[in-house]
Amino acid sequence: MAPVRETRRAYQRFVERLEGRSSEERQRLTREHAAYLAGERETDVGLDGDATPAPASASTRPAGRPPLMPPIGKDASYLRAQRRLISQQQRAVAAKTLAGSGKKRLAYAKPDEEEDD
Repeated sequence: MAPVRETRRAYQRFVERLEGRSSEERQRLTREHAAYLAGERETDVGLDGDATPAPASASTRPAGRPPLMPPIGKDASYLRAQRRLISQQQRAVAAKTLAGSGKKRLAYAKPDEEEDD
């Protein structure tokens, strides 16, 4: 059997499970665990009825960053001015494009008013 690699988390879990046991039992369990890792044993030592250490659950995720706060003060003023400038530039380009293309501006047709006789 090929040797098994042990992660730091699995090792820490193993050491935590050894706490509260007698020194002779700890030594025996450590030897058996080392033999399992070396590939000499088929199963790991049974601690608290488990044949192998339980895998870490994938459902737990570390907490992410808190949401970013909106800009305030000078930053907000700068962003507002930039948006206004870009909007003005886009409107100017659109006006030039429509006027220079020779197309007529779209005029919305007003509904005819019905006259009562």
